[in-house]
Amino acid sequence: MTEERLLAAFRAITYTRMYTYSHLAKIYSGLFDLPSIKEDLQYLQEYQEILAPPGTPLGDSLAAYRAEAERIPHEDLESIEFEYNRLFVGPTRLVAPPYESVYRTEHRVVMGDTTLAVRNAYHEIGFRITRETREPDDHIAAELAYLSFLQSRCLQAIEREEMHEIRRLIRAEQAFLHEHLLTWVAEFCRMIQEGTRSAFFKALAGVTPLIPQNDVQVIGEVGDSLASTGGTQEVLPKR
Repeated sequence: MTEERLLAAFRAITYTRMYTYSHLAKIYSGLFDLPSIKEDLQYLQEYQEILAPPGTPLGDSLAAYRAEAERIPHEDLESIEFEYNRLFVGPTRLVAPPYESVYRTEHRVVMGDTTLAVRNAYHEIGFRITRETREPDDHIAAELAYLSFLQSRCLQAIEREEMHEIRRLIRAEQAFLHEHLLTWVAEFCRMIQEGTRSAFFKALAGVTPLIPQNDVQVIGEVGDSLASTGGTQEVLPKR
């Protein structure tokens, strides 16, 4: 595969991953804007077509989530927002605390060394949290928004054909997935599934950990392709 075709294929992967992570970040922020959700579902379908074919755990989970998300306009939105608050906000004891540090510190507290490590990862890439809720840096929505931001930066580098910057961003994403998101997202989503009363949130929790798990393999294969001197390896992962 020529470098031009390699970058074109990687652009398609990066574009759909950017919107997939952006959608998840919005949902975990509690932003249930119906027109936005409808638009996002098109990008989730593209992600499924490129990276998650039917019959795979991710493909089936993503299809189930899309089906539940498509029902939101026909559901009582207030009930979904209520369940969101019950799971992640309070005022009573949270069913599934949405902070990495809760799962990775001895006393399950927020704003510890883990939060600061996440903040440093953001700063290295130039990511700034703009969420009005002023949540700690290791909130699940912030970590997902950071991954979406990485894809937007990578798209810029692809357009400029800056191979060194593309590789740097891929390494940053690999490090963040291994050192942060993947260390806690499975337990977080298990708590959602065990504690929720909503089919929508069960489906959301079913697909959320599978996407970064899949993307570890995807970007690993992409990185290998970009690092190959001959440029003959396929960038699209074989599924």
